[in-house]
Amino acid sequence: MRPLVVCLALPLLACASDSTTLTESLVRRTQPAFVAHDAGDGQVGIAGMTVATSPRIQVLDVTGRPLSNIHISCTPGPSSGSTATASTATNAEGKADCGTWSLGTEAGVQTLTMSIGGTPLPPAVFTVRVRAGNPSLITPVTGDQQTATIGTPVARAPVVRVTDAYGNAVQGALVSFTPAATSGAVYGNLVTTDATGAASPALWTLGPTPGAQQLIATVTGANPIVFRATALGQPVQEASRVVVLAGDAQAAAVGTAVSANPTVQVLDAQNLPVKNVLIGFAVTEGGGTVSMATTATDGAGVASTMWIMGKRPGAQGLEVRVIAGAAATTIPLTATALVGEPATILPVRGDGQMAVANTVLPDRPTVRVLDAYDNPVSGVTVIFAVRTGGSRIASGITITDTDGYATAGDWQLGSVVGESTMEVRVGSLATLTFKATVTP
Repeated sequence: MRPLVVCLALPLLACASDSTTLTESLVRRTQPAFVAHDAGDGQVGIAGMTVATSPRIQVLDVTGRPLSNIHISCTPGPSSGSTATASTATNAEGKADCGTWSLGTEAGVQTLTMSIGGTPLPPAVFTVRVRAGNPSLITPVTGDQQTATIGTPVARAPVVRVTDAYGNAVQGALVSFTPAATSGAVYGNLVTTDATGAASPALWTLGPTPGAQQLIATVTGANPIVFRATALGQPVQEASRVVVLAGDAQAAAVGTAVSANPTVQVLDAQNLPVKNVLIGFAVTEGGGTVSMATTATDGAGVASTMWIMGKRPGAQGLEVRVIAGAAATTIPLTATALVGEPATILPVRGDGQMAVANTVLPDRPTVRVLDAYDNPVSGVTVIFAVRTGGSRIASGITITDTDGYATAGDWQLGSVVGESTMEVRVGSLATLTFKATVTP
């Protein structure tokens, strides 16, 4: 009877082994193996407001099928506001969101983390670049209560700061500087606030009458403020005509100076140079800067300044103003700001993915190439090269489009379980590394 017992036991053991394998396979098909950003990453929002698209993830098993009823935790980062719900669960498509995401009140980068508890899977982190809201308050910084001779500029051009309802500096707000009646003239009266929310006219020249003078600063959405000055007697010498010697119709990369400094010469009626005539230089378009907003002509009647292009490509404008008594001469100069050289490679999507061995990852690696001022650089060669893990890339060399984006071909994982890496290179810039996790 012992041989009969052995014969019966062997099929039972084989059956038990098959059952165990089937059970393990079924378990793997009910466990999360891959978490993908489905919507809502990389948005731009307004401080204290809700994002346009609620961040959403999709959870898949090892075969790529969506998993329902997976518990998801929603955790905003520090100063990153709140979500409508702190936890949720995936639907029949394996997708889940946290409802409305109300951003925090601080401008900058805010984050939301969506995670699955009890698994080794990395969480999905969503980022939003948060900008300041509309102007709510304009405050004086410097330049109030000054004294100057009638017909001359005050020593310090008034400076204001524009903030939103939460105290964030508002960049790009248009501030108007308007002199009150008999309070002189302003050179560069319409000014856009910089990254700190500050704005200032190039010159405030007091009027011809001694006494109290006022300059009113206004911005849409906030109550105006008033700068005050006292004008003293003695008029300014008048000048005749102005000649542009250099600096018009140039081109330079964003954030760099034009090759020839804008230069003018002041002459009298006999074409002789006039010394000590006050010259003002003010940027009127493009957001650039000058090294000297005001200067006096030298013994040759010449005055100049360095002109640095703004941080965005396109048309640039500079106005030269010569103050002569109650009259003023203005001369417009133009330039073109060009996109700078590649300075940064940013990962857009395709990093941190996870999938089964020998499969193609759902997101093709995508990067964006920017210059030193975050302008997209087109026409740049980008090389995607697999480094570890035995994976393959369908197309590893591509060119950035007009918005600076470049996308590699399909990234197919190898058979080696663990980490697979890909390097992204643009010229001599620091190499960017994409990582993927290969599961059995």
